[in-house]
Amino acid sequence: MFLTNTTITMKKITLFILFTNVSMWAQSTCSTAIPIDIGTHTVSSIAGSQAITLSCSSSGNATLSEWFTFTPTTSGSYTISTDLPSNTGKDTRVHVYTGDCTNLTCLAGNDDIGSNYLSLVNVGLQANTTYYIVFDNRWQSTGFDFSLAMTSANLTQQVNFTQVNIANNLSYQMGAFDMNGDGLDDIVQVASGMIQVRPQISGDLAFSQYTNYNTTISHLPSWSMAGGDLNGDGYNDLVFGGSSGATIAIADYDNDTFITYNPTQYIFSQRSNMIDINNDGKLDVFVCHDVAANTYFINNGNNSFTFNQGGIGDHPNGGNYGSIWVDYNNDHLPDLFLAKCRGGQSTAKLNQLFVNNGDGTFTEVSEEANMNHPNQTWSSAWGDYDNDGYMDAFIGISSTSDGGHLLMHNNGDGTFTDITAEANIPQSQFSNHEFVAVDINNDGWIDIYTGVTGVFYNNGDGTFTPVYTGLGAGALADLNNDGFMDVYGSGTIYYNQGNDNNWLKIKLVGTESNPNGIGARIEIYADNPDSSWQKQIRDVRSGEGFAFMGSLNAHFGLGQETSIEKIVVHWPSGLSEYLDNPEINQLLVLVEGSMLSNPEIVMDGFKIYPNPTVDYLHIESLEATYDWLAYEIYTLDGKLVAQGQTTHRIDIQTLAQGTYVLRLRTSDRIQNIKFLKK
Repeated sequence: MFLTNTTITMKKITLFILFTNVSMWAQSTCSTAIPIDIGTHTVSSIAGSQAITLSCSSSGNATLSEWFTFTPTTSGSYTISTDLPSNTGKDTRVHVYTGDCTNLTCLAGNDDIGSNYLSLVNVGLQANTTYYIVFDNRWQSTGFDFSLAMTSANLTQQVNFTQVNIANNLSYQMGAFDMNGDGLDDIVQVASGMIQVRPQISGDLAFSQYTNYNTTISHLPSWSMAGGDLNGDGYNDLVFGGSSGATIAIADYDNDTFITYNPTQYIFSQRSNMIDINNDGKLDVFVCHDVAANTYFINNGNNSFTFNQGGIGDHPNGGNYGSIWVDYNNDHLPDLFLAKCRGGQSTAKLNQLFVNNGDGTFTEVSEEANMNHPNQTWSSAWGDYDNDGYMDAFIGISSTSDGGHLLMHNNGDGTFTDITAEANIPQSQFSNHEFVAVDINNDGWIDIYTGVTGVFYNNGDGTFTPVYTGLGAGALADLNNDGFMDVYGSGTIYYNQGNDNNWLKIKLVGTESNPNGIGARIEIYADNPDSSWQKQIRDVRSGEGFAFMGSLNAHFGLGQETSIEKIVVHWPSGLSEYLDNPEINQLLVLVEGSMLSNPEIVMDGFKIYPNPTVDYLHIESLEATYDWLAYEIYTLDGKLVAQGQTTHRIDIQTLAQGTYVLRLRTSDRIQNIKFLKK
């Protein structure tokens, strides 16, 4: 039992009598750690003889420490804090370890998230497991108070994983997605002069069968990998990011190789993606540049590409780390968020959000959207965490030097609100480079998978619970086709053991759009009016997190729902389609043009119909305050082909068949939407 304020003096007197003024604190080590329970505790001074060699917080070791153990009786989220009035003017640092004294592992830690230089950490703990809570003298040795409190007991939603190691790995184990076009997620690895593909075969949990493809690789994936079908042959291709450039690798299975495009331009690559930037139906390649303006390769067809630099992230000092393409304003055009990382005072560390104007240009809206934060981040996890139909953003940190994690709620009006504290998101727990939005337990609510042994589980009530998993970073994919997302990295597959929740996976096949449907928005609607969720959305993306390439299939957890009302797909071409009452617990392949045409598109504040259309577009305001004053229609390469004044109907009979962008204007607002002219 730990000593309270009222007993500390008598204990010190007793120790003085028994041990001739040798304080118990001077002997504090891991092996003599003092058990504590929930409540407020006092540390008289930091004088323990065991030095800290493994820091779970800011860099720098310490020479003295105080060790405590805590064994919770209830699994849940707990807060350890020195941010108390009694500690004004003091400077603390705390570490939380799992394991034992011979093999400690950092679970969480904090230096200065609390007021001034005080510490605060939220951490998910398992019942009947012993954890070590340690304070050190990195900054001060003076005494202080600290509190230990339980903040949430909801850990019933967690899933377990089993580990399977695979043999004969190559150097870069970064890909887990469908490589052969059968809809099942495979494993892809890279080494110097070689790409290895391991197909998913029923019953082969070790992925023991593989083919090595010899090829020329100028830039290995030392930083990132992305995938997609660049030439429309039904097989997915690759792009690697290295420290001096990028390599594009086109699958050529007929000749047992990959055709590589090795551009000579210098790129200090970070995150790479595939996205149809100019919306011509062919996937392009985007590569973040760490020390200069961003780069991208426009797909010319015939396995050729045109290099471009600038226009989507132009800071001369770069700082571009984690790019993610996301439709944040629901206009069915892919926008771009850049998670940025720079120390010191450089403005290159301010995160950036770019809105897609629909005419081939992008406009930075970071400040007005409240998304220009300086937190040291390598990636962000975008998903509709509250199932309100808009993509929210978790911006995870790799260092606490410029603040902690951020959970930004999409307000639906182009702005975001910081709800980190309300959501019970720890400021620094699971700090790392990799953060991905995924429904890991299939309950219908998107969780946050981190690359440092943990998951922030979505409780479905606006809050999250951090849970230690021990898995680490990896690519997320369904590697045994059971509907639950697994993790692959470092030669190991962690198979999700799942639960009794239902699920649905959707593979898109584009015809007018790019072959993978990357950039499409998929919506599913609950069949049950009493469901905890009524609508879920996903964007199809290539390249999430920082380094890895995971599944291209859209994955939905359904919880206990046994049916869904419909699926709606908004394709990059502008076509919107729907499918009524699909079967669940399956991989569903949807081909563009083979579904039912959606009679209307509901946007933010209005709807247009029909889409596709032949002669007229009808516009209906859903909010009386919106009175559309003017419209413009652009081709996808930015050419203005029509304009005028309207409030209800636009005549498009003279337009050629194809995809267009309609831009509607009011006195204080601009709204873009794609449509298809038949």
